[in-house]
Amino acid sequence: MLRTVSRVIHETRHAADGKDIRITTHLDGLPVDPDDRFLVVGEELLSLTMLENLIKNAIEASPYSGTCRIECDSTARVLRVINRGEVPGAIREHFFEKYVTSGKRFGTGLGTYSAWLIARANGWTIHLACDTPGETTVTIAFGDAEEGA
Repeated sequence: MLRTVSRVIHETRHAADGKDIRITTHLDGLPVDPDDRFLVVGEELLSLTMLENLIKNAIEASPYSGTCRIECDSTARVLRVINRGEVPGAIREHFFEKYVTSGKRFGTGLGTYSAWLIARANGWTIHLACDTPGETTVTIAFGDAEEGA
C-alpha cells in the first residue's frame, strides 16, 4: 500500500504544490522509509483510484500552506487521510453517497462515492471522522489480512 500511496502523492503533486500543501506519510507513527511495507489484500489499480480520490479531496479541502497526512497503522490495519479543513455539517451524514459535494466549482460528488465502492469491493470499510475541530479524517480499515497489493 505504501508504494500506491507514494504513486498517488507523485500524481497529485501539482495540485498540492499549487496550494503549498505538504503531504507526509507515516507508518506506525514514524516517517516512511523506502524499505517499509504495509501489505493489504486488494486490487492495486482500484486502490490507486480510491487513494487518488481521497488525497485529491484532502488537498482541495485543505487551506493554503497546510499539511495533508497519510498515516498507516500496521497493528490496527488502517490507513488514514487527514487534512485541515472540515467537511460541512450538512453533508457529513451523506459524505460517501453519490453526487454529494459542497463548495467545489467543478465537483461531481463522485470521488468519495467511488472510494466507498472500491473499499467495499475489496472487503474494506471506510469511515469519515470530524471529531477534531478544523480537521477531517477518512479511515480505511483493511482487516487482518497479511498479504496482498
